[in-house]
Amino acid sequence: MSSLIFPIDIPIDLSKYSTKNFNSKCDTLIHNISEEYARSKISNCTTIVFEVTQECNFRCRYCAYSDLYPNFRRHQNSDMSFLVAKSALDEIAKIVFSGLRTNKGSIAIGFYGGEPLIRFDLIKKIYEYSKLKKDEFGQEHPWRYRLTTNGYLLKGEIVDFFIENNFSCDISIDGHKSEHDKFRVTRNGEPTWEQIWRNINYIHDNFPEYFNEKINFQVTIHPEYNLFKLQEFFRKNENIFNKKNTRLSTLRMLGLQDCLQQIWEKKYRKLQNTVSKLDKNFWLFDKLNFNRIENKLIKKTSAKKFVNQFSGNCFPGENKLLVNSDGKFSICERVSPGNYIGDFDKGFYFNKIIELEKNWKQTIHNKLCRKCYYWFYCNACYSNSEKNGIFTIDNNFCENVKKSLYGDLTKYLSIEEEKREKNSDITNCLTDFIDKL
Repeated sequence: MSSLIFPIDIPIDLSKYSTKNFNSKCDTLIHNISEEYARSKISNCTTIVFEVTQECNFRCRYCAYSDLYPNFRRHQNSDMSFLVAKSALDEIAKIVFSGLRTNKGSIAIGFYGGEPLIRFDLIKKIYEYSKLKKDEFGQEHPWRYRLTTNGYLLKGEIVDFFIENNFSCDISIDGHKSEHDKFRVTRNGEPTWEQIWRNINYIHDNFPEYFNEKINFQVTIHPEYNLFKLQEFFRKNENIFNKKNTRLSTLRMLGLQDCLQQIWEKKYRKLQNTVSKLDKNFWLFDKLNFNRIENKLIKKTSAKKFVNQFSGNCFPGENKLLVNSDGKFSICERVSPGNYIGDFDKGFYFNKIIELEKNWKQTIHNKLCRKCYYWFYCNACYSNSEKNGIFTIDNNFCENVKKSLYGDLTKYLSIEEEKREKNSDITNCLTDFIDKL
């Protein structure tokens, strides 16, 4: 999946983040990436994800693990064993609970598939062992538990366990039944909406406090969906869905079959025309456009991140660490197999991590990134710049970033003018910036 139409991070005051600053910090970081540095970064890991199975009870017709994406794995009967999960957590805890950790926040343990609820038995065992591991190290950092599920099996004992142990759940449902059942089907091609909807309403009606605090929704916008139906559905069910608990995303374009990519991109452009006709006073309109941009602009939260890390890339293992079903450590679920950074038996491959990060920094240092006016906005990372196992940023990617930024800002300004009185701090800054593009 990719972030919806369209992502943007832009600080109001760009003068402090010049390309001169970029060059000096990049030079420093390239030469100072050591094992000690890598350990300190990974010790602040915020999310550990266990791929408990690669099997799924669905065969969604747009899934990244389908034939539509030739370079990605397929759903298969590959289940994680408890021994692998236990050993992996042992290795990770050695780093995360070392004296190097400075992040005082909690650590999320997530469960991923396939469909993770197929392995509910393993989820329970990992939960119990993680509590023992925290107690062993005597740490104050509490675990948080979450998973993304298609919601089909979310009932009975599973719901009781999640409520008792404060699990957060992201449920995938594509809104209106007619739209959802076009693409989200079982292995046998049967519709799935009715069962999921029953499960959602059961939790909502019987455990309202848990529902409001811990249940969120992931809605994928396929280019063939009817947005007016989606708006109608959300409006009709405002007791279930709201702006806070509902996340929207478009289909992943990276790795998609070339012929389909062109078709879907064209359909998304047409879909954008429909967005402008939605009710501007209903939250869906803002979700599909740029309401969240305004918050980022005002809070100025993103500038420091881009100065220190350049582009949208994270340090391998710092923000998220994926433990594959066979016990290999990956940067995240979006990076294809091969570039592993550790395993359940040997722990972290620090030489590989250092090599990856140095090569990445050197790549963007050698390119025209240092002279690019768009570098603070760039979302290049390991997941969207990988080609045949090599991470690289080509000119097409750069051109798309530039087009996206220009389009985002101009459209945002036009929406603000039409919808509400101008916010002078934002609009004046953006107008000046657009004039320089």
